[in-house]
Amino acid sequence: MSGVFNRGFSFLVRARSKRWKDTLRYQIWLLRQAEKRLMLNQAFWDREKAELVSLGRYPIFGVERGEVLFDQHRYVHPALTS
Repeated sequence: MSGVFNRGFSFLVRARSKRWKDTLRYQIWLLRQAEKRLMLNQAFWDREKAELVSLGRYPIFGVERGEVLFDQHRYVHPALTS
């Protein structure tokens, strides 16, 4: 009977530990998105070599200063693919 009653409202009966993990996972996701946005906004576009170069350290992604993030020939830094 409880399965029929709670159908469609499974988020209300989720275990407390799983809700905590979901919240933690969401906060980590938000932090990674903010770091990625900051990294791409602070990057420098090198016109001579046609590539986007990192201007700072971003430890969440393992990107150091001066690393190439993108280039015109379809190269994408491995930290940005996931």
